[in-house]
Amino acid sequence: MIKKEWLWMSDYKQQKQITMKTQLEWPKMWPKNNQAKIQLDTEIPEIRKTKNYDKFKMHKANREVNKNHIENIKKSMQQNFLITPIIVNDKYEVIDGQHRLHACIDLRLPVYYCIKKNYGIKEMQRLNAINKNWIPKNYLNSGVVLGDQNYIDYKRFKNKYDFSHEINITLLCNNTSHIENEKFKKGTFKVKDYNLACRYAETIHLIAPYYDGFKRRRFISAILFLIKNKQDVFSMKEFLLKLKNRPNSLQHCINTKQYLELIEEIYNYRRKIKVNLRF
Repeated sequence: MIKKEWLWMSDYKQQKQITMKTQLEWPKMWPKNNQAKIQLDTEIPEIRKTKNYDKFKMHKANREVNKNHIENIKKSMQQNFLITPIIVNDKYEVIDGQHRLHACIDLRLPVYYCIKKNYGIKEMQRLNAINKNWIPKNYLNSGVVLGDQNYIDYKRFKNKYDFSHEINITLLCNNTSHIENEKFKKGTFKVKDYNLACRYAETIHLIAPYYDGFKRRRFISAILFLIKNKQDVFSMKEFLLKLKNRPNSLQHCINTKQYLELIEEIYNYRRKIKVNLRF
């Protein structure tokens, strides 16, 4: 009779051989065109050191300095000063590390830095996208400084309707895709139809007197679904009249489906011909 332990060991050895074989074949499995797409910066910059703080300049497209962040860096430096070079371009404009620079200035510590020629706003955006340091406001500021009309329109739309970043992206791109937000970070964001986005925004704001959660993402998703897909059976004018007669009928829901169910219930209240708004 074969022991279970022996069977287990046999299976383990067989699996290990398969794994090793697969790892050896990995390079063969990689698409050759993927390797061609990777652009390597082969220049190895010299790490320099200085206490001449005046030589550094703040790039106008960089994010606003956060004093709390500077204080946290200073505390860390006082405990253990780790050498983390900042990146500047050939004009000594700070591309990455402006908070570290301010912390070093305050503590009168040497600044370690490296120079990358021709680095500018695009590289600044990419570095911060990787490090997750920037917030949408910072990317917006960079786009506006570059004079990109898409970012200028975004800012105008944001100031006018005061929606969250995610809602602004959804309305201006007419798309809820995560890819659009990534484009916003990379500087390739495009407004699909500004006037259409404004019409959607105006419609959503009509609900404000009857529901304080009219800016909630899931609620807006439900309203956009009705506007785009239920035009033949759903009238915003009629819905607003129902809300006026029952001002407390709209309540917070946890997802778009629940909002659609609630809106359907409100819409069909005392209505002779019931309509289906959920599907």
